[in-house]
Parts: sequence; C-alpha cells; structure tokens
Amino acid sequence: MERALFNAFEQALGKQAVLTSAADCLAYGFDNSAYRQNPRMVLLPTSTEQVQAAVRLARHYRLPLTARGRGTNTTGASVPAENGIVISFERMNRIIDLSPGDRTAVVQPGVLNGDLQAALLEHGLLDRKSVV
Repeated sequence: MERALFNAFEQALGKQAVLTSAADCLAYGFDNSAYRQNPRMVLLPTSTEQVQAAVRLARHYRLPLTARGRGTNTTGASVPAENGIVISFERMNRIIDLSPGDRTAVVQPGVLNGDLQAALLEHGLLDRKSVV
C-alpha cells in the first residue's frame, strides 16, 4: 500500500518532487517551535498544477496536508499532523510580477522575504532602513 501511495504522488508530481525516505523527510518534521512530527512524505511542487494534483491526491487518500514555507515560524504551524504530508513551497520561489506604479507584487509562496525586499529596493518601494 505504501509504495502504491508514493507511486501515485510520483506519477502526478514527478519522482524528483516526492521525498519518502526518513532521512529526507526529517528536516520537514519541525520548525522553530518545540513541536516535532515526521511527515509520511514531502512534496516539492514547482507549479500550480502540481499543487492542485497534490491536494487532489491527499484528499483522495484522506491524508492531512501541511503547507510549509521555510519552516521558520515559531508556532508549529508547518509541523505535519501524524501520518501527514508536507507540501513545501521552497521550489516555488519566483517573483512573477512587480508593478511599482500599482505598488503590488505577485509572488509564488516560496519567495524569501529578503529576495522580495531586494526587488522592492531596486524600484524604490522600500526604505533601506526597513529591510530585515
């Protein structure tokens, strides 16, 4: 059953986007809080379509799915539920559109705050004193 489950996700997202070994999954079982729970698998999508496929499969198999950025939060929000799956957005890290006139940015969920701030600085949308 476990191999069939992994195969379903690998077929939908590609083998390189599905981590299943305990060693690979270990780093995704905690954040900056005291909570710990190793995921059953980790998904590393690169597109919206892969995210949609992952959500559909998780729902089909009735597996809890936990969204994760870089795991720096301190609340345990990126720690998976028991027997759950982590979907990490670290590979979805592009700034898609930056419109200085509208003061808006469209970014993928894995964009680092520092990368966005650097892009905003280039367009005069952020004061250097404000940069974290």
